[in-house]
Amino acid sequence: MFYVFGDFFKVAPKANLIIFAFLFFILDSTWRLCIAKILSSRNNNKTIAIFSSSPLAHDIINHCQQHPQLGYSVEIHTNINTIKSTILEHKDKIIIVVDNAYLTESGVAKTLYELLARHVEISTLAEFYEELMGCIPLSEIKEEWFIQEIKSDKSFYESIKRIIDVTLALCAMIVFSPFFVLFFILIPTTSSGPAIYKQKRVGRDEKVFTVYKFRSMQKNAEKDGAVWAQSNDLRTTKMGNFLRKTHFDELPQLVNILRGDMSFVGPRPERPEFVASLKQDIPHYFMRQTVTPGLTGWAQIMFRYANTVNEQREKFKYDLYYIKNCSTWLDIGIIIKTTKLIFTK
Repeated sequence: MFYVFGDFFKVAPKANLIIFAFLFFILDSTWRLCIAKILSSRNNNKTIAIFSSSPLAHDIINHCQQHPQLGYSVEIHTNINTIKSTILEHKDKIIIVVDNAYLTESGVAKTLYELLARHVEISTLAEFYEELMGCIPLSEIKEEWFIQEIKSDKSFYESIKRIIDVTLALCAMIVFSPFFVLFFILIPTTSSGPAIYKQKRVGRDEKVFTVYKFRSMQKNAEKDGAVWAQSNDLRTTKMGNFLRKTHFDELPQLVNILRGDMSFVGPRPERPEFVASLKQDIPHYFMRQTVTPGLTGWAQIMFRYANTVNEQREKFKYDLYYIKNCSTWLDIGIIIKTTKLIFTK
C-alpha cells in the first residue's frame, strides 16, 4: 500500500520495511492463535475409550497429554461393559478405539455393533493411531492390511506427479545454475576430491541406480565400509557442513529426477547394503520399493536421521503412511513443509 501510494504517505523504503515486518508479525500471530483456537474448540470434549492392552494405547495417552490442544481425554478399558457405562456417564463425544485382538472375543463385536445406534464413533487401534500420529503402527498390521489398504493402480496420480517432477526440476536447474558452477569450483579447491559424489541406491522395484550429490565428506570417507550418515558427522568437510545445512548438496539429484530414478517426494532411497539387512530386521520393509524414492518425504519432515535399526523401524512407519496415502495434495504439502523447514531451522 505504501509503495502504491508512496507520494501521499511519504514513507521511506526502510520505514516501509519496518512497518511491513511489524504488520506481518501481528497478522501471523493472530492467524496462528485463531487456528489454534478453532482446532481446540473443534476437538474439545472428546473422550477416547481405548479397549486394548497394546503398548500403542500408552503411546496415544502420552501423545494426547503432550498435545492438550487436541482436547482429547483418554481412558483405557479392559472390559467391554465398562465402555457401556462410560457412554452413559459422558455427554461428550465418545470415540471407541479397539485393537483387532479384542474383536475376536465373545460378545465384543456384537456390543460395538449395538453402540453404533448411539452415534458412537468406533475405530480400530491402527486407524486411530495413524490419524493421530501420522504413521502406521507396524505391530498392528499384517499381510491382510496391505491387501486392503495399498492400491496398486495409481497411474493417473503418477502421471501427474511425473509432469510436476520434470517441470519443477527443469525450473530448479535454471534457477540454481549459478550455484552449480560455484560449487563445481569451490568443492575441489577446499578439499581433495571431485565435486560430485556418486553412490548406489535402491529405487522403485528394487532397481539399483546411481545417485548424484555435491561431495560433503572427505575423500575416501567410507574406506572401511558403508555406515549411516550422522547429523553431526566428523567426516564432513567445512564446505560440506554448509552444503548439508543449506541442502545444496542435494542439487545434483535434480538430474536423477529428470532421469526418472527419483521424484521430488517419496521415501529416501537407501543403499543396497542397508536395504539387504533392513529387509531381514523390519517386517514389510520391501514395500518401500513399491514407490519411486524422493528428494524429500513424509518421513523426512516427521522424523529425523535414522542411524540404528530401531530408528529405521520408526522411520519406516512414516514411509508406510505415505505409501498408503500418497496423493498430489499430500506431495504439495510435503514440499511446502520441507521448504519451511529449510528456511527456519
